[in-house]
Amino acid sequence: MDLFVRQRLLVGIRRLTRCGVCKLFGWPALVTLVGLVVLSSLGTWQIYRLHWKRDLINLIETRLSRPPQKIETIQVRDLMPSALQELEFQKVKAEGVFLADQALKLQGRTHEGRIGYHLIIPLRLEGGATVLIDRGWVPLNESKESFFSQDPAKKVSIQGYIRLKTESNFMTPENRYQEREIYALDPIEVSKSLEMITLLPFYVVQTGMTEKASFPVPAKSHISLRNFHLQYAITWYSLALLLGMIYILYVRRQSESY
Repeated sequence: MDLFVRQRLLVGIRRLTRCGVCKLFGWPALVTLVGLVVLSSLGTWQIYRLHWKRDLINLIETRLSRPPQKIETIQVRDLMPSALQELEFQKVKAEGVFLADQALKLQGRTHEGRIGYHLIIPLRLEGGATVLIDRGWVPLNESKESFFSQDPAKKVSIQGYIRLKTESNFMTPENRYQEREIYALDPIEVSKSLEMITLLPFYVVQTGMTEKASFPVPAKSHISLRNFHLQYAITWYSLALLLGMIYILYVRRQSESY
């Protein structure tokens, strides 16, 4: 009986193959299905990114609209990992002395289409703690030493906003601390690599010049983020719709030929 059933199944498959049903609903349907799933998933992911970006923009605007607070008022509990996220983009002001001999170059930064680096200098606060200051963009042909004050003990006032670390990925080069050149800024990593035990676990992006000079070019007091995720989502969903329409036309033409 089993042999008879197998023979009948084989005969049925051969007939389906001859009449072209497999051609209609075989690999073209599989490819179309996979394509629809992939394109729809990409569109849905962009919708998720759209909401995430909108929430981030609202968060940044809210925190940057607050008046700056003295960096010394940040409590020890605020330096715990669970609370650090609440500090990001908070406006702060600080007074202290630059540690020019410990300056770093944050490489791979651009300004108005020109390549350069960001000058990162530790600032020793009055209480003894140290915080990294991103003073801004500098052209590649400018040495970082040319921006140091002639008076190393001169007290400076800084105003800016807090960041936890810069973005990095698998393509980001390794930091070269011996050459004082880095490609991603993470104060916690800097503290361990350079043995700066009093370094705070965040850095401050300076938004104003401390003295009259062309460089460094400080960051703007507001942050502008691109948000094209809705356009990307529409593109992916449109491609999915187009693929579905192409498959329907293909099936119709194949049906007419049989």
